[in-house]
Amino acid sequence: MSESQQSDFASSLYDGDIDTLAYLTPSNRPVTPGPSSSQQTFDTFDSEFLRPVIPLVVPSSLTRVGPDRRKAFVLYDEMTHSDWVDWWLQTDYGRKSKIHWDSSHQSDIWSHFHQVAHGTDGSPKVMCKRCGQILEHPYSLSKGADGKDQRHGLSTMKRHLTTAGCQKANKGHNAEITEFLKKGDDTPTEATFSQEGWEEEILSFLSMNRLPFHLIEHPTFKSLINMARSALSLLALPYLLL
Repeated sequence: MSESQQSDFASSLYDGDIDTLAYLTPSNRPVTPGPSSSQQTFDTFDSEFLRPVIPLVVPSSLTRVGPDRRKAFVLYDEMTHSDWVDWWLQTDYGRKSKIHWDSSHQSDIWSHFHQVAHGTDGSPKVMCKRCGQILEHPYSLSKGADGKDQRHGLSTMKRHLTTAGCQKANKGHNAEITEFLKKGDDTPTEATFSQEGWEEEILSFLSMNRLPFHLIEHPTFKSLINMARSALSLLALPYLLL
């Protein structure tokens, strides 16, 4: 085959411009590759996806509780309401939901439970004061049979108090308190009272238990002190479990 025939044969293989073929580009000509499809897809990712997730820190004024040593839940307390709300509204659940933690509860069933929230995502729960069992918060929402959101209500809490495990824990708890009261308090009585020592003990109690200093201004604390003053003999303090 002559050179002219070979040239005609090569030309017949391509209908377009030969210069557009990548592998025919001269090696001495710089080539700027365009973004690949994988690069384009990567560039479309939200920048938040690439940032490390920083866990939300629970303020030291709030108390961590739980049925086990992990203490994965945060206790709601009226005296730390502002700190609680500020923290909870930053959690995943708090940003998209609304719960009135300081609502006045009419039912006596609330006296057997603490309001808590998970320390990681803020999901609202209640914790049984008898046995420490964690249940769904009555104000939290779940999907009903009709697919609509509905509140859990108090029924789960009421049923829980009738379970064998909770009642057994309650009997054991009451027995411990009764036995403790029979033994009395072994705190020595030789120490004399002084205002300076009294103030130091209060400050030590608050700081060691990470309690807010304005606790001493709360009416319930003042009421507790007044009741202690009226005692005719040495007070015996029962060991109360969360």
